[in-house]
Amino acid sequence: MNGRIRYGYPCGHLDLIRYKRNSNFTKSSYARLIPKETIQQIIDSASIEEVIGEFVALKKSGSNFKGLSPFTDEKTPSFFVSPSKQIFKCFSTGKGGNVVSFLMEHEKWTYPEALKWLAGKYNILIEEKEQSPEQIQARSERESIAALNRFAADYFEDCLHQTEEGKNIGLSYFYEREFTDATIKEFNLGYNPEKDGITQEALKNQFNQKYLLAAGLSKEGRSGLYDFLRGRVIFPIHNLSGQVLGFGARTLKADKKIPKYLNSPENELYNKSKVLYGLYQAKNTITKEDNCFLVEGYTDVISLHQAGIKNVVASSGTSLTKDQVKLIRRYTKNVTILFDGDSAGIKASFRGIDLFLQEDLAVKACLFPDGEDPDSFAKKHAREEVLDFIQDNAKDFVSFKASILTEGQELNDPIKKVAVLREMAETISQISDPLARNVYGKNCAGLLDIDEAVLLKEVNKYLRGKARENLKQGFDSDQIEGEITARIAGTEIPTEKQNLKKGLSADIQEREILRLLLQYGDKQFLYREKDGAGEIIEAEVGVRDFILETLDADEITFQSEKHQKLLAFIRENENFSEAIKWVEDSEITSLYADIITPAYELSPNWEKKHFIFTNKEEANLNLAITKTLYTYQLLRVEMEIRDIQEALKTTRSEDEMMELLRNQKEYDRAKSQLSARLSRVIIR
Repeated sequence: MNGRIRYGYPCGHLDLIRYKRNSNFTKSSYARLIPKETIQQIIDSASIEEVIGEFVALKKSGSNFKGLSPFTDEKTPSFFVSPSKQIFKCFSTGKGGNVVSFLMEHEKWTYPEALKWLAGKYNILIEEKEQSPEQIQARSERESIAALNRFAADYFEDCLHQTEEGKNIGLSYFYEREFTDATIKEFNLGYNPEKDGITQEALKNQFNQKYLLAAGLSKEGRSGLYDFLRGRVIFPIHNLSGQVLGFGARTLKADKKIPKYLNSPENELYNKSKVLYGLYQAKNTITKEDNCFLVEGYTDVISLHQAGIKNVVASSGTSLTKDQVKLIRRYTKNVTILFDGDSAGIKASFRGIDLFLQEDLAVKACLFPDGEDPDSFAKKHAREEVLDFIQDNAKDFVSFKASILTEGQELNDPIKKVAVLREMAETISQISDPLARNVYGKNCAGLLDIDEAVLLKEVNKYLRGKARENLKQGFDSDQIEGEITARIAGTEIPTEKQNLKKGLSADIQEREILRLLLQYGDKQFLYREKDGAGEIIEAEVGVRDFILETLDADEITFQSEKHQKLLAFIRENENFSEAIKWVEDSEITSLYADIITPAYELSPNWEKKHFIFTNKEEANLNLAITKTLYTYQLLRVEMEIRDIQEALKTTRSEDEMMELLRNQKEYDRAKSQLSARLSRVIIR
């Protein structure tokens, strides 16, 4: 082995290994239609905590912010945002990156789409080149439908305010509902004419009829395309960022053969089960009030919002879904469902209440007086009166459901009483917290005049049944019972796969090298090591130079492609903490955030309050860096030895066998030298 000294430290520890460096990393390919200077202005203006706060309810946690992950179903916050580093990290899913990659991941946008949204948020003008008809047609279906929806929403608004038909029919209807101009504008309400509406206008503007059909704006008839939403007032449906996903459209005709409401079909952009009407306008207030009101229709949302009660959403005319419940849970754990006084569908909504319970939300229900709904009630009463009514009449879900199920029922009839008890037991079984289950069970038993133990026994039957249904295949009967017990206790049985020992892997060491580069790359440290004669070698060196030169000397390429890609990025960008803001490649930004964001941080109270002082890595970078590099190099040698030993088992050629044995001898020598170097690392 060669003990060359370069810049005062040794290189060439693995001269036997010659790996070609993979320089397949390329700098971000910026959106071709957006000037580079504009992209720089957008990136510099964007505040990551402010942007992500539009989609996730964030709370201050030391120097960072935290919240529930928007990418998975969790009950304990594992999603962190670092303003100082301008990155986010989701420990539940492993996702991470910069502000642009968050928008791309969360909203499923392209890089240019994310930039355009940021530009709109921070009032930055983008001077784009005019696109040709060929470029428009070449867009992806998702992007094309999004562009078409934006065009359609603007068109519907213009028709409402600028045409005689729109003003006489559409605007008059909204005024009759007592919507103000400000409210109409805030919700982007519109009108589609009876004839020559959005279909013809979109075709004139070079939109493909394929996307008109996919977006549900047009239908195909015998004479060609026609407007699906013709002669209707329009309610645009937005996602969390304000993008128009689809439309609800109400007819103003008295003809009962015509559907009162029509809605956009599901497509690449719009999934109605994952959207809540009004959430875009309500999310900030929901977080502030720590409560969400859930209503049935578009006008209920708009009227309450106009009355000053802005933390209100609707399920867009569909049965409540689990994804919609999860959307609400991002912003609050408290939900109040507001029912119409003459609603015939209250019992049908019980499934929705159960979904809230499954997600550990505290849910209440409020029934308006006969003949009233949230829309009409909000028009007749001041904001404080509406809120007082809800506060006085909202019941917890057990009391509310029990009262609805027993209303008009003769509970002296054993059959009917058993049916009610079983339905209540099934609902209570949805609650994951054992303490809350017992409390609600006790309350319910009192309301229905039954022994508490009997009701809770029935609840446990449902719990065991659900656990049994959810089990994966491959367990025998004893394992099934053990699994059920473990799950009720909040634990899981380790599977055989989880206990398998992994073979040699350099993944951990490669990540550690990258972490040292990212965390200390701009710092200097005093390199100290004993040579073979016991003399101490010392030199003041840069962390970045030392690590990269050591890897270069042995022509080492990381085994992991994503690790190598990030290493190439670091190699090409000395000021990588600034350059990461520009990176379009989500794999790089995610890995960067993953490595640079620690899962745990030592509380400053250890020193401030308890006077307990811990050793800090930065105080002895020489030990951290040299030990990490030597350990990694030693591991790579051991992996080469392992490969040779595997090859020896299969080779039939005597010449090849002799060559393999010679190589193994050299690697054994390298292993001994590296082991000796590790023992000579100076700790202090």
